[in-house]
Amino acid sequence: MDTVRTRLSWPVFAEPNLDHVVGPLAELVIDDAPKFKPYVYREYKFLKMNKLSID
Repeated sequence: MDTVRTRLSWPVFAEPNLDHVVGPLAELVIDDAPKFKPYVYREYKFLKMNKLSID
């Protein structure tokens, strides 16, 4: 910790375009059984903000 200089920090928020499809990368899915299904980010955000089931 530097006792001479003031430390500044701030949060940075980033999110994809609302029409972007968010899901597991095809090259990382094993046996064609992804753990999560792809969502349009707008739909995912709506479900999360309204505490609705994502399944």
